[in-house]
Amino acid sequence: MINVPSTLNILLRHVRSLIPFVIVLLNTRQALELIHIWSTSSHERSRVIAFVCLFHSIREHRNEMIGAVLQKIFLYYLKNCKFTSTTTLPLIDFMQRSVLELYSLDSTVTYQDGFVFLRHLAVHLHVTVQNKNHYYPTLKRHSHDDEQIVETKSFDNIEPQIKLRSIGSSSSIPSFKMQQQTTNESTIGVPS
Repeated sequence: MINVPSTLNILLRHVRSLIPFVIVLLNTRQALELIHIWSTSSHERSRVIAFVCLFHSIREHRNEMIGAVLQKIFLYYLKNCKFTSTTTLPLIDFMQRSVLELYSLDSTVTYQDGFVFLRHLAVHLHVTVQNKNHYYPTLKRHSHDDEQIVETKSFDNIEPQIKLRSIGSSSSIPSFKMQQQTTNESTIGVPS
């Protein structure tokens, strides 16, 4: 990996102009290197250029690589969300906006990935609630909040006919009682 920011920025700008030639080989190694730069570089300019390269490569060759690349991007985003502090908050905000921008390219992949990640989160929360000793410290992690923010913002862009319906996830928390019973679509929980 190149550690000099000016050299890395020049290299990334040239990669951007060579995307149509590089992606023909269908090697996701280049995309994984761009994701690594996007998520770990210490210089903001390198992150932005890596994101622009990712955006254009996914937009131009959507069918070949969008599923695997978007999953990796989201997982790298979650890794960085675990270490939230005042110094990393602008970085996490930039990563959140870039993840949303990339997921807005294809609503079908957004729905599929979002469903998998929401299901994973629900299983994790269910296990956490069942294990009383680790209930509060585990639920206080900021990555859950950041994950939910990204998923809700990305689902807002999906067409209404493919949005997720409420599936009774509120019953996984034993002490949950619904305060209001409404009949409009804004109700999240299902009364037990």
